[in-house]
Amino acid sequence: MSKPPYSLSSLALVFLALLAILGSLSYIALGLPLWGRIIVIVLALIGTYSLRHFFKKEASEKPSISVLPLPVLGAIIIYVLVFLAGIYQLVHNQSERPLISPWDVLPWTHSLLYAVATFCLLYLLPRLQKNLSLVLIILHYSWSFSVALIVYAIGYGFDPFIHQATVKAIEDLGRVYPTTVYYLGQYSLVTISHTLFGFTVEWWDKILVPILAALSLPLVLYNKLKNHFSSPFLIILLLLLLPFSIFIVTTPQNLAYLLLIIVVIWSLKVSTTGDLIMMSLLSLMALFTQPIAGIPALLFTLYTIGITKLPVRYKKLITTTFLGFLVISLPLAFYIFTHQSYNQPLHVTWPPLSDLFSFLVPENPVREIYYLDLVYFFSAGRGLLYIALILFGVACAWKYKKEYVTRYGLPVLALVASALLLSLIHI
Repeated sequence: MSKPPYSLSSLALVFLALLAILGSLSYIALGLPLWGRIIVIVLALIGTYSLRHFFKKEASEKPSISVLPLPVLGAIIIYVLVFLAGIYQLVHNQSERPLISPWDVLPWTHSLLYAVATFCLLYLLPRLQKNLSLVLIILHYSWSFSVALIVYAIGYGFDPFIHQATVKAIEDLGRVYPTTVYYLGQYSLVTISHTLFGFTVEWWDKILVPILAALSLPLVLYNKLKNHFSSPFLIILLLLLLPFSIFIVTTPQNLAYLLLIIVVIWSLKVSTTGDLIMMSLLSLMALFTQPIAGIPALLFTLYTIGITKLPVRYKKLITTTFLGFLVISLPLAFYIFTHQSYNQPLHVTWPPLSDLFSFLVPENPVREIYYLDLVYFFSAGRGLLYIALILFGVACAWKYKKEYVTRYGLPVLALVASALLLSLIHI
């Protein structure tokens, strides 16, 4: 029997992470001139090749080729046509105006097309083989995350313009001053992608997070959920019900949050050394991109390595140490970076309780046409909605896999405590 081939999607993530990590280290030590970028690319290729044996596909039977039933084939054709029509509407309604919302220029038929496409997927996903289901899911995620990317012809938001200007300065000068250790993960990826493949800095900066999220999330979710659920594709599709605004625009913070989410999803099933290597690389990439997400990602990875590889008798010590570091790490990092940037003393003051728990109090949107503004009522009560989702998740974990309650619940509580400490610190 021949050995199973390597997982190309995993190796692509490894290569991406190595580009960001090595590019960040090069920037700190030497800058990122053209010769530095070439060295980073070569080292990332060597590193990926060296680690390839840790990322083999699981041995599985070859899918049988069968003729699709006529209703399924018809639904696929309808989905593809509706998808193309939706993308056409996004491109046709591009605008250079400072829009408050993309829905100011998109016709109502775009929402109808998206709904039809979603219902087609709800029908198709339980009836299709894995590869075709993944393709359709990735197309749907790409459509979902690309509305602002396509409609805003110049760019969405203000931050991307600053980061694009910084990348151009790095390409021209090798580095910008003052030298920092954050944002470098994104800067390295955009700079090196521009060097490798051409196009423009603006183009690479715009697509980085939306396209990376659309490609990576379905693949990682499927690989980690397929052993827990009979139909993981429906779950992956329904996750689009959750807010996904961090995936529609590229900023270092959004990229780091995406990496943190992938690290947490990857930890659902840690069965090989390759899983721990992947989590470590993505955590380091997140750390160089934005420490706010990178520090929890790295600590969570170290915690996972500890409880996975070390003897059971050390688990309690590992858990206690990890939770302690998770509580104090973000306030400590905030203190160090803020004090370094502003050179001003920080004050510790207790905020009013109403400020701490205001997100739990539903607001009244005060609109005149209530049936048109139902979405605002969901937004106003999102705090309670999030708590309900958390309780539902805890109940599911307790029923099907109790270890998840402590494995993920304790880090969440530690982050809450860390957030409370952060709320005490003011410039």
